[in-house]
Amino acid sequence: MLAGHRVIAYFNEDNELAGCIRDIFYDQLPLTVMKAVDKKFPGADVQEVREITNSDGTSYMLKAELNNKKYKVKVSSAGNITDIEKLAK
Repeated sequence: MLAGHRVIAYFNEDNELAGCIRDIFYDQLPLTVMKAVDKKFPGADVQEVREITNSDGTSYMLKAELNNKKYKVKVSSAGNITDIEKLAK
């Protein structure tokens, strides 16, 4: 736990920090990310927001439910949606 949020750290075989994942609230996302999600999924119920930091930079993974469909969405810190996966209900 760090500042009230769950954090998971990942290490490589040489015991060097490879990256980390932090659970955050939707309103803690960068504005560019929130705008991208709101544009693609207007009115969606957003759940399980995670901030991923590694050698590629920072990105965000979240689950969104809209019209009885669930999606797993990956968004770059610049607000580009890089992956959308439809999930089974």
